[in-house]
Amino acid sequence: MIFFLGNYIAHAATVISGPVQDLTSTMTLVILALLFPTMGIVRGLSAIVNLVIFAKTDLQIAARARALCMVVRSRK
Repeated sequence: MIFFLGNYIAHAATVISGPVQDLTSTMTLVILALLFPTMGIVRGLSAIVNLVIFAKTDLQIAARARALCMVVRSRK
């Protein structure tokens, strides 16, 4: 029983969150991973299919990994 409980906790702890996700959506993904363990297959396959390691420039790597962000400055 301890093995299965540890496996579920480890599975939930390794959920990949996106760069713009807040705590609520991350916790929702963790709960869904606990209830539906096969839910992570889609996210894992998208990471594999995007072929991030074969991108030529740093910008392409960030775009494929969905890690782009925008920095905005104010006049203050």
